[in-house]
Amino acid sequence: MTGLNMISKAACATTVGLLATMSAAFGQTMDYSAAQDLFGEPVTTSVTGTPQRLSSAPVNMDVITADDIRRSGAATLPAILSRLSGIDVYSWSNNSADVAIRGLNQGGSNRLLVMVNGRETYTDALGVVLWENIPVRLDEIRQIEVIKGPNSALYGFNAASGVINIVTYNPQFDEINAERLTIGSDGSQAASAVRTAQWRAGGIRLSGGWNKDPESEFHPRYAGDRLAGSDPSINRTVNLDGQTALDDRSTLRIQTSATDGSMRANYLMPFYIDLSLAAGKIEYSRDIGFGQIEASLMHNHFDVGQYRNSLATGSLSNDVTIAKLQHLFKSSADDTLRFGTEYRRDEMPSFPAKGGHLLSQDAALSGMWNHDFSNDVSLLTALRGDRYWLQRDGPVIDGSPWTNEDYNRSIYAWSYNSALVWRPTALDSVKISAARGLTLPSLLELGVANPMTVPFAPPSVPTAKLLSLGNPQLQPTKITHYELSYERSVPQWNTSGKIAAYHQLVSGLRDISATQLIEPLPTPTLLSTYVNTGGAHLNGVEIDLKGRLGEGWRWNANYSFEAVADQGTPDQYHDFSRSTPRHKANAGIGWDIGSWESDLSLRIVSATEMAQQIAFGVYELVPIKTTVSLNPRLAYVINPALRLEATGHSAFADNPVSSEKRRILFSVIANY
Repeated sequence: MTGLNMISKAACATTVGLLATMSAAFGQTMDYSAAQDLFGEPVTTSVTGTPQRLSSAPVNMDVITADDIRRSGAATLPAILSRLSGIDVYSWSNNSADVAIRGLNQGGSNRLLVMVNGRETYTDALGVVLWENIPVRLDEIRQIEVIKGPNSALYGFNAASGVINIVTYNPQFDEINAERLTIGSDGSQAASAVRTAQWRAGGIRLSGGWNKDPESEFHPRYAGDRLAGSDPSINRTVNLDGQTALDDRSTLRIQTSATDGSMRANYLMPFYIDLSLAAGKIEYSRDIGFGQIEASLMHNHFDVGQYRNSLATGSLSNDVTIAKLQHLFKSSADDTLRFGTEYRRDEMPSFPAKGGHLLSQDAALSGMWNHDFSNDVSLLTALRGDRYWLQRDGPVIDGSPWTNEDYNRSIYAWSYNSALVWRPTALDSVKISAARGLTLPSLLELGVANPMTVPFAPPSVPTAKLLSLGNPQLQPTKITHYELSYERSVPQWNTSGKIAAYHQLVSGLRDISATQLIEPLPTPTLLSTYVNTGGAHLNGVEIDLKGRLGEGWRWNANYSFEAVADQGTPDQYHDFSRSTPRHKANAGIGWDIGSWESDLSLRIVSATEMAQQIAFGVYELVPIKTTVSLNPRLAYVINPALRLEATGHSAFADNPVSSEKRRILFSVIANY
């Protein structure tokens, strides 16, 4: 190792220590701009709790910066994420999508944890992430951290296949003001604004926005799924984020948000939903001399005024409360430890049949140890244990095989993360990791209660009784993951690259079962419920490259290969070995000439198949051809605070439902 490399590493280690000290003194808040300028690469605190440069983080993490978001020209979070390697995006309409990390995507994808500044955005009752209702505007995002692979021991509930943490500008350190107005060639409209006010020890940021989309291309194959086809999707959000240093040892941060609107999504079959969300989180952090104590309390309240698809209609509400307490400290110069506890309470009335009440609770203990053997080698180990228990009261549906006693049960589960990081030079990084993650059942999977009368054959028997029920005996989905990755920076070429190979084992996948006859004639009764259906083996490789050419040119390219082998007999809804694209590739190039900015991105997804409902309760795999999406962006910078922008969207590359839809978005954007 050269003396220059040793000096460079020592300087970085010293600086990280200073940042960690600052982090402890101010409740783990940090001036990201100063840290990123110092290291020349993105910095994160979300993995170990202390500041780390991206190449040293003990996970496979991609960071999408604010500049990346700006130059993408994308209007939605899923569109931005689709340009990363290893990300699967199924776009059901302009504003509705399902996102998965490393395969096994489906309608209502339920193995991904999505957060805004550590605040969960998961819709617990439905067991999905409704991306268009995440209360954040693009102009207030500092970076999006995408952590690939199971991370339940580090991040907690539902981080089975990965984590997406959206980090906004901290109002204590960053004064961000912005307005954006957008109109589309298809009649879509959007507007948003961000305002920040600061004082000596803190700041507050208020943001809000509105968007409307005609969704004219939403045409499922089954006519019964074409619900409110003429109604547009509308979304309104407002978000308040404030942080202040109470003294030189403690920090208080309060975040609140409200969202309401209507949209379409897909959960086994397309549905239309009117949703409102009120959420809040309060965080307190204090340096106690021997590390820092962090406490937080979060509450989400969902109201669904209208839920409608070919299987169920009705309204529901859901309340989720999460309390966390952790102690982060350094027992020595080389050892960082974190011990935490978490309590989660999730409750909702029975849906769509009324009268019942479901309650789930989860209590967890976790621990993390990050040990530096030297400036070049570190090892992270994290463990988490969960006790999950369920209760139900109220009447049950006639004919149900379950009673309330069946719901009075507990689940014990554990997860782990372990990663070895070796930096042989200042420009290289090797990471070896193993992990086990968990996804717990949602309340809908456990307790949906939906009696229906449906047509039945032969015609001499005109109707049948269908019971669509949750299953209180469901077990968590478990994912075991092994990975090897290598990263290298080549400064003389202004280039960096990464290659990762992984093997993943999935067991206890959950899906709705095929309909079964439980009572014979003269009144046939059919049962459809959720079951643990088997598992899958995944093998994959990801390659990422990016760089700059001269002063005004930039480029990036990535490629993902993934092969899925289903274990057991695939059900009628999901056959992941056939529905997971084997090849995905992205390429982008951009250049600046005077006041003009231009970017061009290309996305290719290989041919695949996707389950679609073609008649009531009848699904089949429909072939999806190899798709290509070419998305240009052209912007004119009037002055440093104002620009005009046009972005083209030629296709939704992963879209298995809607036909190809070309549109152009025109925007006026002010940032100051």
